[in-house]
Amino acid sequence: MRIQKKIYYPGDFSFLDDENWSIALIDGYNAVESVGPAAWEELKKHKTKNPLKYGHNLVFNNIYHNIAMTHDTQIVYQIIMRNMEYIAKNGWDDYVKFWINLSEK
Repeated sequence: MRIQKKIYYPGDFSFLDDENWSIALIDGYNAVESVGPAAWEELKKHKTKNPLKYGHNLVFNNIYHNIAMTHDTQIVYQIIMRNMEYIAKNGWDDYVKFWINLSEK
């Protein structure tokens, strides 16, 4: 008997155990999506060691303002944006696999 795996569509973070974290990432994903394809491209180009500053980049400013409506700290912004950067660079499917594999350990 073959077990069918659940499909998680882009933006569906329901595979995460923490509901609050899932909501924060949904907000971040929607913030990036609301800015458009340029946001994902900017995240792909970003150098991982540098902070994702919102003061010096129009795209990041727009994402930040969308996230800041519900999450008001710089730390939360950085953590959400690191996750969005991972998605931009590695794809949605790899992101889901990474978190599911991590939670199974």
